[in-house]
Amino acid sequence: MAAVWPCGTSLNGRPAQQGLTTLDGQHRLPNFTIPLSLPTCAGRRRPSLATMAPSTLVCVLLAALVVSAVAVAAPAVGHVTINPKKAPTSGHLLFKIRLPHDCGDKTVGTSNITVTLPPGVVSVKQEQVAGWLAIHKMKTLDPPIVSGSSTYTETMETATWVGFLPDGMYREFGLSVKLLPQADGTVLYWKAVQDCHGGEAPRVWDQIPTSPCNATRLAHPAPKVELIEGYEA
Repeated sequence: MAAVWPCGTSLNGRPAQQGLTTLDGQHRLPNFTIPLSLPTCAGRRRPSLATMAPSTLVCVLLAALVVSAVAVAAPAVGHVTINPKKAPTSGHLLFKIRLPHDCGDKTVGTSNITVTLPPGVVSVKQEQVAGWLAIHKMKTLDPPIVSGSSTYTETMETATWVGFLPDGMYREFGLSVKLLPQADGTVLYWKAVQDCHGGEAPRVWDQIPTSPCNATRLAHPAPKVELIEGYEA
């Protein structure tokens, strides 16, 4: 049975393929709503989808699908990251937080960056970065953590560097830590906040994937380190 289009015509003047339907003057396919004709200036209309050859219509829909897939799957760039991205499950380690750019405006720079340290990290020391002031906030461990012959009653909660990162520059900030024994395969997330001059909204890098499926689709992922038993850099 032919699908009837506006003005009483069928697709290309021939019976339409099965599965094509008409609803309120619109041609509907799964997950799509496509107007049959596109208005232009001076009251004229571009060629409508109703007059397209079936092969042309298929090509148009496939092109739309490709563009949509690229837009959804393409990861955001310029994330705050950490290196190395893999580490052993315990020991004294050195990590570098990399701030890859300023706040995205040539007239606005980064004023400070704050990193929240993950559980299991103690004896933290911040790198003294030239031109930046290093400050931190401690927290009490209740109950205290006992590891070997050592007992830890507090640890660093956040590490902050205050300074200025101008347009087109990057900066790295070091953290020397003692990592208490962790299970193989543990992932440590180092949430970060990038503050901006001039009242611009801060960039918050704190998203944690809820499943492997959305791990690459986060707009503002938290820097992460995967722990591997016996790993050697």
